[in-house]
Amino acid sequence: MSKGKYTIGLVAREELLGTCREAMDGLASVHQILPEDERRLGSQALDVLLLELDLVAPDGLAPFTKVHRLNPSVPIVIMASGATPDIAVELIKCGADDFLSLPLDPDALRRKIERSLDLRGGSTLNLPLFDSGGRSAQDGENRRRVFRAPIPPDMAATARCRTPEGSFVLAVRDISVGIDNLPGGLGLSIDATAARRLPLASWAKGKAFELHVEISTQSEPIKLAARLAGTPRPGARRNVLLGVQYTAVRPEDTSKLQSFWIACQRGRRARDKKR
Repeated sequence: MSKGKYTIGLVAREELLGTCREAMDGLASVHQILPEDERRLGSQALDVLLLELDLVAPDGLAPFTKVHRLNPSVPIVIMASGATPDIAVELIKCGADDFLSLPLDPDALRRKIERSLDLRGGSTLNLPLFDSGGRSAQDGENRRRVFRAPIPPDMAATARCRTPEGSFVLAVRDISVGIDNLPGGLGLSIDATAARRLPLASWAKGKAFELHVEISTQSEPIKLAARLAGTPRPGARRNVLLGVQYTAVRPEDTSKLQSFWIACQRGRRARDKKR
């Protein structure tokens, strides 16, 4: 097998080494690294790290925290079995580049590694910086990332808002999930004529308002407490674009929004693959 020009670090059981090397043939060389070998984890020049996690163990996420701390700039692809959408979202929010279910599918592994290496025209996830509390988004501890997923054409999401001026329907353009204690976000679009009837001046002062979001994966609307984020701006075809921060009124709805976000990310990746 040819080695390839990239270097992949594998922090996993030895049984996975052969499959990983087979999948990376001609693309990258794969080197197994023991979890306890912090010297190699922190000093070896790597293009991507493959990390196996035991999510059943009480400290199942601890190895990821350690590896990410030692390699903050290296993309990490998680391999695990039995992951729920909540866990997958949490890992990605914490800095993982992608997630792969076990047992390993060599073709799927190669595709994910290629995306992590930006060989397919873009990183695996769209990660714009999010400015919290008016502080600089580049400001060390205050820097946060929100994971925005555009709504695919074959999925649907709308947000309904009731005001003294009437009821309004806004199109949901993208959705993100929150990080730590920060809220999630929605990118909304509404006709400019209808937007003039919205209480934007009040919202711009920080007033909270209620949104009822309907998504294609759920039969019942999800109630959100929302606040305007930033300044409304012009969009295509005489629309107005609004960014809002949200929290689910019912805690159990948070996982529904996370699942929808994952589905949107998968839809975007599928479209990227066809290009």
